[in-house]
Amino acid sequence: MNKVRATNDIDYINELINMPGVREYHSPPSNTDEIDFGPAMAAGTVAVTYNETHLWLYVPVTLGVYEVHTSVHPEHRGADTVGLSRESVDYMFTYTDAVELWTRVPEGNEAAYALAQKCGFKTRFTTHGAWDGEPVRAMSLPISVWAARATSFRRMGEWLRWELEQAGATVEEDKIADQYAGIATWMANNGQGVKATWFYNQYAFTAFRPLITCHGDNPAILQLGEYFVKWEDGEIDIKER
Repeated sequence: MNKVRATNDIDYINELINMPGVREYHSPPSNTDEIDFGPAMAAGTVAVTYNETHLWLYVPVTLGVYEVHTSVHPEHRGADTVGLSRESVDYMFTYTDAVELWTRVPEGNEAAYALAQKCGFKTRFTTHGAWDGEPVRAMSLPISVWAARATSFRRMGEWLRWELEQAGATVEEDKIADQYAGIATWMANNGQGVKATWFYNQYAFTAFRPLITCHGDNPAILQLGEYFVKWEDGEIDIKER
């Protein structure tokens, strides 16, 4: 489903970040030291890449909260950066424990500001003088805001509904329910059973729908009414209680 993938190749990460035309977006001009992301990777940073030309580093801030740093090879910048960046956000919300993403953007970096906005981030406040005297915008994207716009997952929800119907269940057709069920399905498929349950039940409660129960995280085993659904190695198994 994703074009992007995770990477732990610290040599590639440091090479791209310290490349001329990239480095200046990660460190104020007053700091001339080479950037080493090795310690950050060891501390739980999630690195997401596309074709080794685009890199997103999600640095853990606190439980479920990450700050993203975007790097794009100067020869590969273009319109596809927006779509790929959105895919990196999809990856974080469905493959990891992320529930909120932040980014800090110096006011002079209009390209980074526009990219963050197109990915759904909103400015929460501005810290003045933080980047060699330049104001810095603090922008965030909570999972609830992302999920409301993640319409591409509806197809996966439709697929889950079809699988349940084949097993004998009766499932009401609803495109919004399909969207949230699709997101939860992809989380479960990626070994995030507890998070899938937490995420879907927030929607289900507010939408007056039945809650689901988690019986296993990885592999994910979720109970949907009278049916148990298990995701393992990309396969789904549905059994009636």
